Amino acid sequence: MTRDDAIRLLPCYVSGDLPPEVHAEMDQIVMRDPELGQLTDQLRKQNERVVRALCTEAPDALVSSWNLDLADPTPASETPPTTRYSRTPFLITLAALAAAILLAVALVRSIGPDPQSPTSVQSVAYAHEIAMAGQLEALSPTDTQTLGRAFAAAGVPSRIRDVPDLTRLGLEPEAVYIIPGQPPGSAVRYRGAESEYLCQMWLGMGIPGQGVALRDVAGLQLHGFQSDALALVMWTEGNLLCVMSAEVPLDDLLALAVRRVAPK
Repeated sequence: MTRDDAIRLLPCYVSGDLPPEVHAEMDQIVMRDPELGQLTDQLRKQNERVVRALCTEAPDALVSSWNLDLADPTPASETPPTTRYSRTPFLITLAALAAAILLAVALVRSIGPDPQSPTSVQSVAYAHEIAMAGQLEALSPTDTQTLGRAFAAAGVPSRIRDVPDLTRLGLEPEAVYIIPGQPPGSAVRYRGAESEYLCQMWLGMGIPGQGVALRDVAGLQLHGFQSDALALVMWTEGNLLCVMSAEVPLDDLLALAVRRVAPK
């Protein structure tokens, strides 16, 4: 099951409508993925609010037509939602569907930076994490036909569909990823002699502040950032944001990025 599959199944997972074996697999996925765990918690809370509103505001005749067991006379404010609404699967599923749409959109937007504002270190660092953890579909960098179809289907801008050739830096491309966003971004995973690197490309994004280290090369300003053990270097080429990231010392990554952008 892919991460996208898990997001689509969240409404049924929260409402308990999945087969036991699928529910068990979702348990494992949610436990391994802190972002999905947070999304699941938010979805459950949203369900409770929506179900409470439906049960207290809907006309009696409409509620009766749903054949729901709402005989408990205790006011909603005095009854825990899990007790009062535990026997309303229709409403729970309805609420979950509505909430999941909003929360899934929010999750996708948190992975891909807003095209109208600067990106954030957290968002590109998270994209690095999910790509390296195998939570995004890995496409072959040499299968140009499959890549082209996948990019077109996802709406990836044509300018960021290339796989940069970084062999002169000792980096070999291993996989290509489409990162959800508005619009989607692209990323390529490279293997070096001792580490793996991810190169992301986004259109219409800005750099989040000054960075903790700077390099000026060929009219470009490279900004270095640190997110826990992950080093990131960002620069812009017109409206194109480029990001290199790896779990290496920031100075080493900056030196590699300088070699990448320097005139050949």
